[in-house]
Amino acid sequence: MDETYHRLCAHPVAHLPTALEQAIHAAGWGTEVLRQWTDSFGQAARDTADPALLAWAERLQRAVADPAPNVAALTALLTHGRLDTAAQAWAHAYRGWHLYLADRDDEAMTELDRALTLDPHNARAWAYRGDVHTWHDRNDQAVSDLTTALDLDPTYARALALRGDAHRQAGRNGEAITDFTAALDLDPTQAWALASRGEAHHGAGHLDEAVADFTAALALDATYAWALAHRGITHRAAGRWDEAVADLTAALDLNPAYVWALAERGAAHQQAGRYAEAVADLTAAADLDPPYAWALAQRGETHRLTGRYDEAIADFTAALDINPAYDWALAHRGETHRQAGRFDEAVADLSAAVELDPAYGWALAVRGEVHRKAGRFDEAVADLSAAVELDPAHAWALAERGEAHREAGRFDEAVADFTAALELDPAYEWALTLRGHAHRQAGRFDEAVADFTAELELDPAFHWALVRRGEAHREAGRLDEAIADFTAALEHDPDSTWALAWRGEAHRQSGRLDIAVADLTAALDLNPTYTWALVERGQVHRQAGRPEEAVADLSAALDLEPTQAEALAERGEAHRQAGRYEEAVADFTAALDLDPTLVWAMGARGAAHREAGQYAQAREDLERALASDPTDSVLLVLLFEKAMVDTVTSGLAASVEQWTELFARSAHEDELDDDDIRFLELFRVLLLEQDDTVTEATEAFLDSGPDPAFVTDLLHYLAELTGGNGEPAVRAEQCRRLVLARTAV
Repeated sequence: MDETYHRLCAHPVAHLPTALEQAIHAAGWGTEVLRQWTDSFGQAARDTADPALLAWAERLQRAVADPAPNVAALTALLTHGRLDTAAQAWAHAYRGWHLYLADRDDEAMTELDRALTLDPHNARAWAYRGDVHTWHDRNDQAVSDLTTALDLDPTYARALALRGDAHRQAGRNGEAITDFTAALDLDPTQAWALASRGEAHHGAGHLDEAVADFTAALALDATYAWALAHRGITHRAAGRWDEAVADLTAALDLNPAYVWALAERGAAHQQAGRYAEAVADLTAAADLDPPYAWALAQRGETHRLTGRYDEAIADFTAALDINPAYDWALAHRGETHRQAGRFDEAVADLSAAVELDPAYGWALAVRGEVHRKAGRFDEAVADLSAAVELDPAHAWALAERGEAHREAGRFDEAVADFTAALELDPAYEWALTLRGHAHRQAGRFDEAVADFTAELELDPAFHWALVRRGEAHREAGRLDEAIADFTAALEHDPDSTWALAWRGEAHRQSGRLDIAVADLTAALDLNPTYTWALVERGQVHRQAGRPEEAVADLSAALDLEPTQAEALAERGEAHRQAGRYEEAVADFTAALDLDPTLVWAMGARGAAHREAGQYAQAREDLERALASDPTDSVLLVLLFEKAMVDTVTSGLAASVEQWTELFARSAHEDELDDDDIRFLELFRVLLLEQDDTVTEATEAFLDSGPDPAFVTDLLHYLAELTGGNGEPAVRAEQCRRLVLARTAV
């Protein structure tokens, strides 16, 4: 600057063109440099009183006073400077740069195009245009321009850093890191390049390297709010919530209007479970920048996480009003609808999100979950399969698909999916639990117990796994192990209604009816509307020979759930045992109207008809039930009832073959318990044996301690047989007297 001043003073006309070229570069560097240069030029003009210098000094002074001094000065130089081609190119390049800094990007691109038309070898113009392309996410054009700049000047550190930023924005984090590193090798003082490399490391999942780069950038510039904020976000991604909040707070101390940092701090609070602080920050961010869709959506997510679904929907909707193509907000509004039980609205939102982004695996998986919860298992499997195709390592989607298969009764497919999820994440407790469920439902009780045991090894205090393992033991007939697990679960959670109720069921099956009633009553004290426990207690009362209490419990259950077919059928059975055959038939009929596949209820209605003397109706029900492909255990009951009808109506001689086949079949039936075996043996003696062994068989049956309901049914059968003729009637009467004497029934 001093040298130019002296040359202008010595030879004004000769050195003016060179001075004007220098003015171009001064305007390019910045306003302060331009002012200093203009002051020096003005001094030379005044000292020489040269008319040309004075005219330029006046032009440049007017430009410096303009609101956009650099652009004004460069415009004056281009208009009046009679510049050579290279100088014109520089002037257009610098003017384009300053227009870009002023957010006049279209004008900037026009100027930079002119500069490159004038001088295709101007590396700075290529770099400037590449920077503008990067700002507008035209990353491939940016890389092309910046590569040309580097071909012209391989040591151009800023161009390397800018190309790195274009690669970063395009998701090419590896190439970005390479360019940033090369730029920093040329100029280690570029705090911006350090921070941007940190962002590329973050994008590549190198969180520790990212933090190191942000920290190095802050060592160069402690007031670099952007680096502070992004280091905070990196800490958030690493789960270091307190460090994240500290950095974002420091960034806000430097720039209280830094809305993005405020919103990110809210997100950090949200992920740390500090929901009140999250809402406060996100609300402040949304208030500072009313069209801030991301802050509104994150506040909606915070409301969703705290169960405030209406507030969540309102925020997601507001975000979508700002940006209708915001697929994340659509998907999470859908998730909120799902949690609120609004499945149709959930599917609509999630479908809209998938239409915007067909590769949105999370939205597909959640839509699959919604379909599953709505009972649309095929649609669920289709969506979850699509999510797994997009990400084969998506353990949750695999487990969710397994659950859809399980609920649809496809247990093998369910186990396969749960196993695949567990191979990806061996500590995935939910998948382990559900695989145990699938094994249990498929009758593979040992595998079920193994899975529930493995889950308890992961979390010994997980009482729910104890309850489920107990249920598997119960279904496998290991009642003592079942009761032990239910009891252990209750030690962890004395108020577990499931554990109490299911332990009651195990006690019932073990014949400990009073203890069963105590457990079921305790469960109902905790939850008076627990319908299953009411039905189960009603069944216990019925087995204990208390039909009135049974009817009361079953009626209470039906008041809560009038369409529960099992409860209706159980109440019908209680009425039948109490001798109220009309009420029994009515309940069985209502149960069958609700569930025509309830074969045992059809057989029980047949028994009620028989005991009421309505033999034609009894035979019709029993024949229909036998034609319905009943299970082996139900089949034996139906065959027994059919033989009873035929014996009562046609005599024993006409029914001997039926009884003989029945007793032969029962000898190979594994599901019969000891009471069933002794009961059938007693009837075999009564009907088919000629030796006088009735007393012995009766005593054996009674010594086993059968349920009172069993004894009641026996007495009903004996009364019907006694009404016949011949030896079977005599033997039935002998048996009936023995039973009455022993039980005082």
